[in-house]
Parts: sequence; C-alpha cells; structure tokens
Amino acid sequence: MNFTQDHSQRQRRFLGSPTPEINALTAAGDAHARRADAADQEASRERAAREDLATQLRTAQTALQEERTKRTELDRQLTALRTEVDQLRVAERGRGKSK
Repeated sequence: MNFTQDHSQRQRRFLGSPTPEINALTAAGDAHARRADAADQEASRERAAREDLATQLRTAQTALQEERTKRTELDRQLTALRTEVDQLRVAERGRGKSK
C-alpha cells in the first residue's frame, strides 16, 4: 500500500460515516497526494538524469585532460627530434666543408 492509499484509509476511518462532502474532500486530497507523488517521482528522475550527465561530463573531462597530456608529451618529443635533426644537419655541413 502506498502513501496515498494509506492516507485515504486513515482519513476515512477518522471521519467516520461518509457523506458527499467528505467523499469530495477525500477525493481531492487523494488527487493532491497522487500529484505530489508523481512530482516527487519526476524530481527523482530529473536528479538521476542530472547525476548521469554530471558523471558523463567528468568522464569526458578526464579523457580530454589525458589527451592534452599525451599531446603535450608528443609536442615535447617532436621538439626534441627537430633539435636533433638540426644538430645533425649542422654536423653534416661541417663534415662537408672539411673534406
């Protein structure tokens, strides 16, 4: 039994014999409780969706940072290789002149 049904039964027991006014008020209370339950469920779904999106965002940010780190390392390696190539060219020119 959910909150809405339990609330309705307690309300009916408390009020005693049903009259059209009591029935109308009880029905209105039940409808209000159902809407409140539905709103709570919707809010829970929205919270779960936000949490899921936040998790996806954190995962994407972590992956992006890892890729940036890899790129930085590759840029460093490329710079070192270019320096080495330049040094080899200079050495090669020096050997060509001494022959």
